[in-house]
Amino acid sequence: MNKYLVFGFFLIAGIALAGCIEQPSLSSAPASPEIIEVMTPEPVAYQTEPDIQQANDSQVYETIVDDMPVPTPLSVSPVPTQTTEPNLAFREKVTKQLDLIQEGKTKVLDAWKAGDINATGSHVEDLRHLIRNNNDASTFPKKMDYVRLSYYDFIDRMSQFADNFGHAAALMEIGQNSSANSYGLAGIMAGDRADISDKRIRVFLKDHPVLL
Repeated sequence: MNKYLVFGFFLIAGIALAGCIEQPSLSSAPASPEIIEVMTPEPVAYQTEPDIQQANDSQVYETIVDDMPVPTPLSVSPVPTQTTEPNLAFREKVTKQLDLIQEGKTKVLDAWKAGDINATGSHVEDLRHLIRNNNDASTFPKKMDYVRLSYYDFIDRMSQFADNFGHAAALMEIGQNSSANSYGLAGIMAGDRADISDKRIRVFLKDHPVLL
């Protein structure tokens, strides 16, 4: 009986000892670690910065390229070709000279008929200037001999016209009206003869448009 008591005592003591040993082991077991959420800072876009910079560079480059003036190709003007028909050019030249001198003659006559002696003298000087600047027919083509001779006659008659009215104006200023009128009439006659030569030239140029 005592053996069972002793055995039971040791059994109980062993259970108690085992419980004591298990309790510290349980208590000494490390507690489950507390989960601490570490706030990881958001990654700075160091990796994307080159892309952004590259994009910006592209935009700047595109802007610079767009703003750069595009050189405009130089347009080369074609060299004008000589298309003037020689007969037409000659006819226009001669006709223009005739018109200028005839216009000067008309101004002299208008001033004389209006009794404006000062204007008459002034227009006579202008007419003489026109005659001096357009009296050369030496450059006319050889086939235009008729025009050349008629033109020289025209210039000669117009020179007589200017001289007569120049004398008429000078005499009128000093009161010699009779002599002045005589020179005036002589001037008108010279002008009429000049008109005949003028008409001959124009008719010939019209009738021979391709003589050159």
